[in-house]
Amino acid sequence: MKESREVGVLRLIGYYILSIIIASITVRVLESVLDCNLESRIIVITIQLLTITFILCYERVSKEKFKSNIKEIKEKNTIKEIAILLIFLYIFSLASIYILVAIFYKISPQQVTNLINKQNFKIDTTTQLFIVSIYTVIIGPIFEELVFRKIIFRRFSKNIGILLAATISSIIFGMLHGNLSVIHATIFGFIICILYEKYNNILVPILLHSLNNLVPACMRTLGFYKGTLCMPVNVDLKNDLVLSVIAFIISSIFLGMYVYKNKEYLKDKSIVVEKVA
Repeated sequence: MKESREVGVLRLIGYYILSIIIASITVRVLESVLDCNLESRIIVITIQLLTITFILCYERVSKEKFKSNIKEIKEKNTIKEIAILLIFLYIFSLASIYILVAIFYKISPQQVTNLINKQNFKIDTTTQLFIVSIYTVIIGPIFEELVFRKIIFRRFSKNIGILLAATISSIIFGMLHGNLSVIHATIFGFIICILYEKYNNILVPILLHSLNNLVPACMRTLGFYKGTLCMPVNVDLKNDLVLSVIAFIISSIFLGMYVYKNKEYLKDKSIVVEKVA
């Protein structure tokens, strides 16, 4: 069996740039052959699929290792922990977004509507809905967990320590998820770093991330068929804000307790100074 290898940050950047070049050329050729304009999201999805492929090929991920990771999830009863985390992370997500929406809505209702619609995928056909759903639930989570947890977090933790690496990688992760999602995405990233460090199994973060994205994907599908995807946002400032603050506090307490209970996984076992590539 071939020895497994780890992708470094510089190699990741190289793979990503190479993926952009290949995807751009491929899409342009297809557009020329088919005499049509392909959507920009096709390029994004292709770039991420290529990057995932490069990473997995370099690290020589075997079927045996994959099966072993799945077996570990079943044996360690990880599903229960993931399910509980999923509930409170989603409550925290909704609460934090509603609080921001309520605050911004009081300042400018139209700006809030535009901001929400800007973050949503433009979907006009069932084919687009299918592509976006596959991307949201499968491709996106795999790409982001490989990049942010398996490579950036794991590499940085060897140089600057687990806690600082988890904090920095999670902040970057949050900032890349948009204005309304920045708070919960940052916390989500931090919790997943703990989960990854705890089980040392990248399938655990991927599973939680996929299930977390499944909920909005289902809501998007429902909204598509009901024709309510881009309807104006109606906000009850008094009730929505009060309920959101209560939900935010409760979920924050639980997530804080989870971090405290698993604080041992944020402690450095040993910091090995090595190149980040």
